[in-house]
Amino acid sequence: MYTAEMGADLLILAGGMATRLGAVNGPVPKALLPVLGTPFMDWQIREMTRAYTGLGRVFILARASEATQFYPRPLLTEESPLGTGGAILQANLLDGLSNPFLVLNGDVLFHFAPERLLQAAIRHGAALQCMQVPDVARFGSVILENGMITRFQEKTGISAPGLVNAGLYAFRKDVLDGFALKACSFETDIAPELARRGQLAAIELPTPFIDIGTPETYFTADAFMTENRFVQRA
Repeated sequence: MYTAEMGADLLILAGGMATRLGAVNGPVPKALLPVLGTPFMDWQIREMTRAYTGLGRVFILARASEATQFYPRPLLTEESPLGTGGAILQANLLDGLSNPFLVLNGDVLFHFAPERLLQAAIRHGAALQCMQVPDVARFGSVILENGMITRFQEKTGISAPGLVNAGLYAFRKDVLDGFALKACSFETDIAPELARRGQLAAIELPTPFIDIGTPETYFTADAFMTENRFVQRA
């Protein structure tokens, strides 16, 4: 059984093109956009450090063309875009990577439950953190049975409450070994296959949540941080 003393490494997915942000971010990678004067990624790391005393190394998964902007943070780079799935599969080959390990989307912040995810990954192979939201139209939803994800419901554009993927994952290394290393999406290519195999657990936790992937949500980030006490928690 996993224990906090074992520690686990964290990979932050920061290679997205930020197409929804348009001109808001300019040449700055989405994960480095300032929130209360601090790069968003640094708020993520502070929250993870607070939530998880066993945190090991933190690696940033980014495109090689943007590597200098992340300096001096430890980087794993891709010469051409690999997508969220390909980036995770490439990182899984890293020598000395902890087993299990954590992965976090670079544009979200909420109250993390890393130890519960790691414990679930040891038992089942992989796990993701999810939460109830009043409207799943923008996200798509997660369908559960006895704590295991059975399928993902794609975005329908129909407003309804439901359970969504928050963007924090834990993986046992062997569950990813059978996937070919290529450009792919974790959300559409890997996660549904893990669910089909019965290897993807869900940890549900009520939490304030922000995704800075659109101008509308990014411009609310400063208020979100103060209203939900992330500044005091960091």
